[in-house]
Amino acid sequence: MALAAGVRPTYVVGDLDSISASDLATFAAASLVRIEDQDSCDLEKALRVAVELGCRSVTILGGLGRRWDHSLTTLSIAIRFALELRVRIAGPMGDIQSVSDRCEVRGRPGDTISLIAFAPARGVSISGVKWALSDADIGPGSLGVSNVLTSSAARVRVREGCLLVCHLRTRRRPT
Repeated sequence: MALAAGVRPTYVVGDLDSISASDLATFAAASLVRIEDQDSCDLEKALRVAVELGCRSVTILGGLGRRWDHSLTTLSIAIRFALELRVRIAGPMGDIQSVSDRCEVRGRPGDTISLIAFAPARGVSISGVKWALSDADIGPGSLGVSNVLTSSAARVRVREGCLLVCHLRTRRRPT
């Protein structure tokens, strides 16, 4: 998928069962990280390698899509690694990032910003949006969903726990 999009990864990580032999042959052996562990998916393996390499942030392309179980697993893994990595999942409509401390989301007024908790997050604050929060506790549910960016950036802070911060870009009308 990356190669088809014109992206050439520095490393190819996983059990390497989903890459064609011809594509695999185009990579130097040193850039192939084969991990046969069937108890974890390739994304989890790749993020472990990123941590080992000292990466501080990663962007996941193509992590959400046709299968709900895979999409939910991607989100779950982003949350799991939030203390070690800034994980951003990029998609055609916007981005999702796991946040366990603070982040800034840059966009345009009118963009949608949602804070999603799968477990309690405490001391949550968000500014630069229509409905600001200050030191709130957010649990699984709808608090934090469908807020609206009122400036060029929203600032999010989480004192304890982890949130998924979803930024949906407003569709631009043709001029």
